[in-house]
Amino acid sequence: MPDPIVLVHHDSVAWTEQHGALTAAGHRVVPFTGSGPGELAGFLRRPDLDGCVLVGAAAGTGTVVRCLSTYGSGGVRKAVLIGAVPPCLRRSADNPDGLDDDALAYTRARLAGRPEVVEAVLHADYRADLARIDVPVLLLHGDADLVLPIDATAHRLPGLIPDLRYEVVPDGPHDLGRTRPEAVNRYLLDWVAS
Repeated sequence: MPDPIVLVHHDSVAWTEQHGALTAAGHRVVPFTGSGPGELAGFLRRPDLDGCVLVGAAAGTGTVVRCLSTYGSGGVRKAVLIGAVPPCLRRSADNPDGLDDDALAYTRARLAGRPEVVEAVLHADYRADLARIDVPVLLLHGDADLVLPIDATAHRLPGLIPDLRYEVVPDGPHDLGRTRPEAVNRYLLDWVAS
């Protein structure tokens, strides 16, 4: 039986295309719409999720990263980050490649999810978490993402996550699961099978 796939996003509708494609390929898909890494870690303790592939999108990528770094990988076999928030969105003296206040306001206005989750993600610094991820990670990001610009997010992750495969979706905007489902589904199915 294929490993279960846990989909993490704070908007369950975001996974419609992936749920259908993964289920059609024979995978058991389990959505998680909880509100944080501790809750996700508790959810992942379910025996039927042992050996799962953990997939996060947008704000859910921060939840996945923080869960893996704080609570360990446990029964997680692999992870996927789609439209990544890490390493750190807010520009500061020690994070000059982050977003300035105007760009951050644009991101805030367009990220899906509960306001408290969005605010937590915007202010989170995941840089210390990344090196503690001990499972293989697939990173998918669109090079036309204006909400989570690739230069402030995904382009900074190679070298920070130990076992990372990075794929850029050409002309891919934000919300790749809905806007470029064929590409996302192809990468997901390949990653889960490998």
